[in-house]
Amino acid sequence: MREMDLELFKEELSSLTLRPGLLFGPGVTRVPGELAEAFYDVFARLGFSGILASDASDVDYPAAVDAAFELHPEKHDLLTHALIEKLRGLKPSLEVPHIVLAGWSAYVAMTEDLILEEALRNYTDGVPSSKSVTIVDHASVEPPSRSYPIYKLLGNLNNSEEERTVCLSDADTLLRKQSWSRMMNSLSNYLRDAPLVVLGFESALQRLRDVLSLFATQSSPRITKLRFLKGDPCLKDPTIRAILKKFDVAVVDGSQRDLTELVSKQRSLGSLAITLAPLKTPFRLVQDFASNYDSPVAVVPIAEETTLQLSPLEKPSCIDSLFRPASSDWRPFQANLDLKRDCVSDIANEIRLQVSLARPKQPRVVLLVGDAGVGKTTIAKRVALEVSENGTLVLWCRRVTSGLWLRSFKKWVNELFTELKKSHDKHFKNLILFCDDPWALRIDSADALVALEESPIPTTLVVTLRNTDRYLSELRTATTSTIAHKEIDIPFELSDGEMEQMSEMLLKIGAVTTVEKAMSLVQTAQIKNARDILCSLWYLVPETKSQLAESLKDEYFRLGDVANIPELAQSLVVSGKQAHKAYEYVTVSTRLGIGLPVEVLVHALGIDYAAWIGSLENGRPLWGLLYDDMSDDGTTVMYFTRNDVVTKVLIDLVNGGLAGHMGEVRVLKELIVACKDGSAPYRGFLIDVLVRARHKLGDLFSYEQGYELYEAALDNLPFEDRLLEHHFGIWIQDKGPKDGTAYRQMEKALRSAASSGSDRDAPREHIHASMAAAMLQQVRNGAVEWTMGAETVEHHLSLAASPTFFNAHTSHVAANLRFELAQLAVQRQDGEIADKLTLRAFEEIERAYQTVGAKARTSFQHNKTIGMLEDLQRKILGLIPDSDRLKSMAVELFKRTARQSGFALAARRQLVEASQTGKGKDYNELNSYLRECFALIELGGSKPTTEFLSIRVDLVVRWKIQGFKEVDWDVFCDDLLEVLLDPKFENDVLKRFYLAVAYFHLNNTTEANATFAQLRRENSTNHKPNSIRAIFQDKNGNPRRFQCNARLVGNRAMASVPELQIDAPLKTNASGVIHVFIGFSFNGPVAVLETPEIADIAVY
Repeated sequence: MREMDLELFKEELSSLTLRPGLLFGPGVTRVPGELAEAFYDVFARLGFSGILASDASDVDYPAAVDAAFELHPEKHDLLTHALIEKLRGLKPSLEVPHIVLAGWSAYVAMTEDLILEEALRNYTDGVPSSKSVTIVDHASVEPPSRSYPIYKLLGNLNNSEEERTVCLSDADTLLRKQSWSRMMNSLSNYLRDAPLVVLGFESALQRLRDVLSLFATQSSPRITKLRFLKGDPCLKDPTIRAILKKFDVAVVDGSQRDLTELVSKQRSLGSLAITLAPLKTPFRLVQDFASNYDSPVAVVPIAEETTLQLSPLEKPSCIDSLFRPASSDWRPFQANLDLKRDCVSDIANEIRLQVSLARPKQPRVVLLVGDAGVGKTTIAKRVALEVSENGTLVLWCRRVTSGLWLRSFKKWVNELFTELKKSHDKHFKNLILFCDDPWALRIDSADALVALEESPIPTTLVVTLRNTDRYLSELRTATTSTIAHKEIDIPFELSDGEMEQMSEMLLKIGAVTTVEKAMSLVQTAQIKNARDILCSLWYLVPETKSQLAESLKDEYFRLGDVANIPELAQSLVVSGKQAHKAYEYVTVSTRLGIGLPVEVLVHALGIDYAAWIGSLENGRPLWGLLYDDMSDDGTTVMYFTRNDVVTKVLIDLVNGGLAGHMGEVRVLKELIVACKDGSAPYRGFLIDVLVRARHKLGDLFSYEQGYELYEAALDNLPFEDRLLEHHFGIWIQDKGPKDGTAYRQMEKALRSAASSGSDRDAPREHIHASMAAAMLQQVRNGAVEWTMGAETVEHHLSLAASPTFFNAHTSHVAANLRFELAQLAVQRQDGEIADKLTLRAFEEIERAYQTVGAKARTSFQHNKTIGMLEDLQRKILGLIPDSDRLKSMAVELFKRTARQSGFALAARRQLVEASQTGKGKDYNELNSYLRECFALIELGGSKPTTEFLSIRVDLVVRWKIQGFKEVDWDVFCDDLLEVLLDPKFENDVLKRFYLAVAYFHLNNTTEANATFAQLRRENSTNHKPNSIRAIFQDKNGNPRRFQCNARLVGNRAMASVPELQIDAPLKTNASGVIHVFIGFSFNGPVAVLETPEIADIAVY
């Protein structure tokens, strides 16, 4: 059993990726003997004094409880209630506050009380953190990734369910032990390589024996590291000592208070490199403040004249940090490992100038703007270090896990300057805040500026943006005070001098052994720009930490040298099967464009986290071909291969050098089987592989191979998963037999539950759209009779377009399927059905255009789908007759059969063409054609069909409402009411929305409010419910301005408009009498101060 002093324990903490966990007994949470005394009072009061002795210990009562229940079953509930009340009344020990501040990664509780749990919850609620406390009292409880899990093995005092409530008797405890192993399946995920610290079992030896024996018998990955305090009485127990032989055990020579204080100060690996200033200086005080958990900023060290000298052990991690934008490690820049661009000095001088012009409450703003990959972050870090001088405090923004950066930063700054004033008469003259890529950090630049305006010293804000972001940044639009005082473009191309420095940099980071080789490598770069050169270097050149096998010791392996990769990978078969497996697993997932979560990797390998992370230390071989990165949500580590060359070569090895993909299928099945837990990282990996990468699977694998993968995932998961079942059906439809198997699988998906319990994760509407496609496929192949098949397709498409669900891609699919069905009807010479289906296709496209709204073309989310809708619309126009031919055919059809579908199709085509040109002349021609058609229909003794009326409604929306033209609101309202009576349109959200708008214009406020209320109550659209889609217009069609009274209702600005008898939310804070325009969103009226433009609402 190893012994370590506090200094050694501190060193161990500094090497961990996560903080240790805590296994605690009753000695941590309460005063010894207090529970026994309280329980004795209960037994005596209820007449059981002979059952529990007066000198009993805190852990003697369970046997007495069993005896009392046996002798007096009628008092079972009374005794249970009384004991629970005593547990609730226990006072915390003096150590509890210190234990809570340590911030352990996970907790295993062998106590009946909830003292530590409640203290931890109170603490987390009071700090700016997104982490919450999760009580794991049953195997079904899956702790969220951003939480402090507390595994309550003796049950939860606050839960009355039999399988979860607190264990008060020996019988309860023995039964509960059977579920302990399943309850703690996820514990190792929260510790990884960190140890479990054991405290507070002096009076509860049997409890410690029980939990240690469980850990010892669990399958990998399991708990392997345990740390005790030196002198812990538990270590004298021979049974415990025998069990501990199964673990890596060390005893720490220190007090419980010393140990918890060290854990509370533990920094993550990314922050280890901070060189602390001398004690008691203002700068050291700032560093201490920034070292707290979830600090909103990192502190930039003060620049030194001498270059930092790195030891051989430090250099690999520094090179790694140099290429990680999120790292707060300043050593690479202090050691001059970076490529110092020519523009750095100019930028630093400009910032110093702005600093000299800054005044309290009047911050200056500098924008650094450049293309993606030009090296903005590296330049900003270099500049930040250059301007960090005595008297100037330089801070670097960090992402806050709670998402509430402004609140966190304001609190941080206020507390910092309060403490500085207390401790130091003179501290800092200026403050510079660097905000690198605010969108990625989830920071509003305007928020940063607001916070800086409250600083007691002059401040300067430096923001880096991509060129593509500068027009979208909130920095530009929030207030006039946020306009940059200086904007600097970062050069895209490297100068000749910088190219020479590039060679020196390669030598410094160990990518080459001589300057000549470095110059030769640089010359291989065909394009002189940072995006190509700097990004390529990370993949093509190994940094010093990626030392490979023992045979390659002290040499660096360039990943572009393809010939050596197979030799290296093959050599690992000899040195370790697990390393070889790890290469296979990461390579196959990278081939699909997917990062492999560390949880899936470790479970697939069947090893402990400590063993895995240990294999990556000291530049061992695994780092040569793989690299790790944080997941997008920052909750786990993901592994990838270094570059495409490595992936290609290793894939060939995985498949045994053969042309097929059997090796990849084998590897994927092993990874899928490792996801049997089904919790977030495991299911996320399954979704990445079987849903997001489904098209790539289709390019690589046969139908049978993919079938195996989906089947393995669904058989392996402990719960139903509608999303995976659905995509299994799509796989069958795309790659398998066309005999109805896919349709039947989708029926199964429709019956399955969503894994999260929320339909939003796997909308049934998506499944109905897929079922429509599968049925159309069978109709096309003749496997299903035409009439029944067409009706089934239409049935599923109607369910895919429910009023509470909208998806632009699904609309495109529905329109395309309807037109394909129309083409089949043409082949069958069924003109009426063909016309109706083509009309429905046009209607679906128009519905999609109108729902995504005016901003769709500037939305990355919808831009691609809008393009697909346009392509489909052009395709339909190209395959149906032109307008003149359709009009003549429509007249003949109406005279012969009195059917109006010909008129409707001709008019719909004209509307599409007019929408494409946007010209009033084209809209006028359509309006005239509609009047002619209506006259013919009335002359024939008929009324226009709802499909035909809906075209006039769409014309008014496109031409007059969105074009600010005069509208006949009475006719428009009557048309809408008539259309909405048809069951086909009764759930049309857009039609009901425009009916409410018409009611407002007709001064029928009661009906208007009722219609909007119904839309809100039914949650009738899931797409941009607050986007303004129409404007209140005067009699000439122009936006009308209203006088109103603005006031605050709670925290919300409202505008009272007496003329309309409404209170409308106001998007900008204001008070008193103001003048506003009234816009309409799906949620109802909205007051806006700015004059509306056609472009704000028009759909092009």
